[in-house]
Amino acid sequence: MLAAAPHSIAAEADADPTSTATLSSAEIVVAYDTTTTGAISSSSRSAPSASVSASDVAQIRAAIAAFERGDVAGARALRSTLRDPGAVALLDWLGIRLASRQIGFAQIDAFYRGHRDWPMASWVRRRAEEALWLENVSPATVRGFFAANGRPERAEGKLALARALLASGNKEAAASISREAWRNEELGGALEGQAYAAFSKFFTAADHRARAEKRFLADEVDAGLRAAARAGGAYVAVAKARAAVIRKLPNAAAALAAVPSSARSDPGYLFAVAKFERRAERPREAAAALAKAPRGGAALVDPDAWSVERRVVARDLLDAGDARGAYAVLVRDEPASDTDKVESHMLAGFIALRAMGDGKTAHRHFSTVLSEATIPGTASRALYWQGRSLEALGDLRSARVAYEKAARHVTSYYGQVARARIGLQDLPIRSLPNPTATDRATFGARLSVRAIDLLYRADQKELALPLVGALAGDLKTPGEVVLLGALTQRYKDPRATLVVGKAGLNNGFAVDALAYPTGGIPRFQPVPGSIEAPVVHAIARQESAFNPKAVSHANARGLLQLLPTTAAKTARNAGVSFDAKRLTADAAFNAQLGAAHLGELARNYNDSYPMVFAAYNAGSSRVTQWIQRYGDPRRPDTDPVDWVERIPFAETRNYVQRVMENTQIYRTRLNGRTALMIDRDMGQRPGDRTAGR
Repeated sequence: MLAAAPHSIAAEADADPTSTATLSSAEIVVAYDTTTTGAISSSSRSAPSASVSASDVAQIRAAIAAFERGDVAGARALRSTLRDPGAVALLDWLGIRLASRQIGFAQIDAFYRGHRDWPMASWVRRRAEEALWLENVSPATVRGFFAANGRPERAEGKLALARALLASGNKEAAASISREAWRNEELGGALEGQAYAAFSKFFTAADHRARAEKRFLADEVDAGLRAAARAGGAYVAVAKARAAVIRKLPNAAAALAAVPSSARSDPGYLFAVAKFERRAERPREAAAALAKAPRGGAALVDPDAWSVERRVVARDLLDAGDARGAYAVLVRDEPASDTDKVESHMLAGFIALRAMGDGKTAHRHFSTVLSEATIPGTASRALYWQGRSLEALGDLRSARVAYEKAARHVTSYYGQVARARIGLQDLPIRSLPNPTATDRATFGARLSVRAIDLLYRADQKELALPLVGALAGDLKTPGEVVLLGALTQRYKDPRATLVVGKAGLNNGFAVDALAYPTGGIPRFQPVPGSIEAPVVHAIARQESAFNPKAVSHANARGLLQLLPTTAAKTARNAGVSFDAKRLTADAAFNAQLGAAHLGELARNYNDSYPMVFAAYNAGSSRVTQWIQRYGDPRRPDTDPVDWVERIPFAETRNYVQRVMENTQIYRTRLNGRTALMIDRDMGQRPGDRTAGR
């Protein structure tokens, strides 16, 4: 284990102030200079450019304060004082963001029509649809909005259009749209009652039943019970059983037994039985219930929810030693969404290969995953396991080709594991691409960029973040992504830089340095035995996305998401004075205790990072259970890659893989070390699992 070295933001050196042509992969603090239409500037501390007046910045601050205290008229009155078109657009957007119900449909629609290239245009459109319903806008206006903009995207829009069509005498179309919304939309708050009052004459018992199923599958028990009561008949007993199982009530078994035999072929009943039996640690009985369900998505209402349950049951069967039963549960039905297809085929392929010894079947599943892959992490995962299946079939040459393809994805866990497997010992981080003159001109002309710059100047990072994230996903060239990343770095906003980098990587751009910012951890004094600095950055990137004030639903706090009880114990062990308030008020204190706690875990697990990260996420007691079930990844007889894949919690499994990949990258980003050390971190022996050398 390496001792942690203090990290200084000052290490981020400024570029040559006379040059704008080159950006290296080292994280220099670069800036978007609004006076030169997007040129890269070397100064991270330059004064606001002449084209953005201090007056506009002050007025934006005043408008935000007015919106937040409910003074919409006062905020809107400031609009006429703004000189910058970007400031005007920003103030209009802030009204929608902070006070959409007071702003009203007309102004929201005007902004949407006038700013179709705005990064959050789809979000603005949804606010417009909401206003159509809440304001009971005229039928002609509603029909005109959707004629111009296409089908409704949210529940309020669907209901508004149904109301407009009904007012125009088109009952058939109104019935069709309102019934679809009733079946499929959440209709939270007062909206459910409003929809029922307006359109219940069109709803059938089948509609109510479909709504109940959808809500139960989303664990929205109260809404499900209301819909079931309206459906009536034997389904009411099914609904009561569903509710008891979801809520883990003591009478769940009795509620299931009370369902009449005529309703026991109902998919909802079978789903409840499967979940009940699985929670009772009877996976074979759970699988039997799933096997009785009808085939096809329509009957299941939400095939993806069923797919999730199938994967959980399959893992339980695999743990029980029934690999073939686990495989059969998985392949019975195809999920609807691409994400669930990927996860189901990955698990089916893994079981076929590692538990059934069927490399041919496994390869077919991994090929399906590859065909669905849209991001580097999924592609490298499929390619790595294709390599493993080909290796099992004895085709070492083809296996190496698959590993080499996976290895190109250097920022992904499976790309790194693939590199190690074929003996590649380096981790080449790609240099940032140079923005072209066209990139700079296009970027500088964007009103949204002006708006983001103004928000930063007004000290409004929280409001800037969603705009930055949406714009990053919209940008079509790597050069513009680099320019946006430079803007976030100028204002020392590592959270936003991370968002930009992730979006760029997912869009296939070589922006590794942006996706792994180094300015998110302040300088701190590590206590003896602390974990290495790259791990601290890797954890913070995954846990809080470098938000020092983050607080989870479980009360985990700050950069490294420490529970106060864990932090207090770590502080005592380290001889550090503890104050729970400092976990979110003092980022350096949080990082110091997080590094110390991770060091304790590393000593407990002999530097096996998969175990360290699993314990950090799920607790040491879980890791002990998984050692008993899946073996000890520190021992030669347990493949650590398999061990990670066998972790039963999807969140923890993903967490371990993401922090592992982050650690490798941060060693290069912080230390300039290009040697790939994932074999050592995983507990593997270098060279003993290579293919096709």
